Amino acid sequence: MRSVLIFIVLAFSFYSSCSSGGDYKELGKGYFIRHDGCDILNHDGKHKDVPPDIVEYNYDRNFIIAAQRPNQVDDAIYNIFPEYPLGRDTIYYWLIVKDLDLELGPLSKSEFNNARILYKVDEDLQLKPVNE
Repeated sequence: MRSVLIFIVLAFSFYSSCSSGGDYKELGKGYFIRHDGCDILNHDGKHKDVPPDIVEYNYDRNFIIAAQRPNQVDDAIYNIFPEYPLGRDTIYYWLIVKDLDLELGPLSKSEFNNARILYKVDEDLQLKPVNE
């Protein structure tokens, strides 16, 4: 019983911190960033989610880039539970290639930079703070 109560409290706190009834920004090809950078999702539900907390992001017609500080615990509402090989106290990076329906992440900084080169991400597309 106690574990059920703890789960309900955690679920409610996550819901209230990450959901704000439609407060999101469209990023193209069905992707959107929700509630002040909480996460990046796709409307169709078939794509890999970028779980909380997004600290920086940017996008253009072809790509979405993001920097993420993972939560300490996986949230059950997401369709993936990424492995964080450098631990959960590290910033990870994500690259979404819209035309290929490809989501890469979580990546280290060097893996992210290599992916940017491989997929020819414009150098002008730079990460910006979520609230900018």
